[in-house]
Amino acid sequence: MRPEKKEARRLKIVEAASKLFLAQGFRATSLEEIAEEAGIGKATLYHYFEGKNALLGSVVSMYYNSFIQSLRTALGGAKDTKTKLLTYARVLLRQHHRMTSSAGIHGTPNRELADRIMLHIRQKRQVELDIIRDILEAGVRAGCLRPSNISLTAHLLLG
Repeated sequence: MRPEKKEARRLKIVEAASKLFLAQGFRATSLEEIAEEAGIGKATLYHYFEGKNALLGSVVSMYYNSFIQSLRTALGGAKDTKTKLLTYARVLLRQHHRMTSSAGIHGTPNRELADRIMLHIRQKRQVELDIIRDILEAGVRAGCLRPSNISLTAHLLLG
């Protein structure tokens, strides 16, 4: 199978999982249902993903990558440090709501699932940390922020 066709099938599986996680919740969604929604057999699903947790990771990645793209676009129109920090906060809150809703955990007090999602997010946060660090460094260069430990400050804002 050509790489682009394989990637399209993988994306179709991730989108099917996202749709079902949203509609039914993570725990209530079976791999059989995801395979059926994606129009494939369960064995094919296992060819692409080890299991439901791996699928959750791909759903989170899909939304996180969308967040980073939205963040970069929104920051492109922001001129000063204050506006950039406020823009970051707005985009982050909007994406947080979108991602938790789409992962099927909105309003669900399921600590185990929330921990799984955060594990997947932590693996991708270096890009976000670099964006925050760039905003802070630009603010120091512009004279609107005092020089400090930028790396620590970026980590604190990310936290």
